[in-house]
Amino acid sequence: MSRTNGTTGNNIQIRNKIAEYQQKIQNARNKTSNLSGQIEEYSRCIQKVQEEIIQYQEQIRQLEQRIEGLRQALEKVKDMKRKFDDNYRRRKGKTEAVLNYTRHPVIPTRYCNGMKSLLVGKEFERANRGFDNSQTMIKRRVEELLQEIENLKQRIRECENRINEYQYHINLANQTISGLNGEISGYENTIRTLRMQLQ
Repeated sequence: MSRTNGTTGNNIQIRNKIAEYQQKIQNARNKTSNLSGQIEEYSRCIQKVQEEIIQYQEQIRQLEQRIEGLRQALEKVKDMKRKFDDNYRRRKGKTEAVLNYTRHPVIPTRYCNGMKSLLVGKEFERANRGFDNSQTMIKRRVEELLQEIENLKQRIRECENRINEYQYHINLANQTISGLNGEISGYENTIRTLRMQLQ
């Protein structure tokens, strides 16, 4: 009778131990499930940030195209300015040649005064100033767009830092899950051993 009671008491202890390890397994599986949910959430965050990066890269590409167009326009303005200056020098040379050529400078002088008015008068100044203003405006706009590109690159760097942070948490969660799976395996082995001890 006493052996039966002893065996029964031992079996109860073993079953209690088994129930304890089963609860540990359940707790570990709950933690694993929660961590898996976190990994999925971090993965979604990474995907969202990657989409942001793609948008910023597209904006940079468009800005670079605009800058290239502005630089081409600047070269055209410079070319027009060179032609304008060459034309100015030719006209000035012709005017001076007329003055030097004639023996009666009265008529040529009037002609030259008229030409000088065109060459160095308000129209000339307005045209000359227009070239300079155009170049200044284009250069300023290019600088503004370059700054916009730099701002977008900074945002991309911030996005990459966020991705690295999310990836760090994913790696940490995977390591924790791996450890929990090891614990679960150990608990299951212990339960099998305990069940073999049941009489």
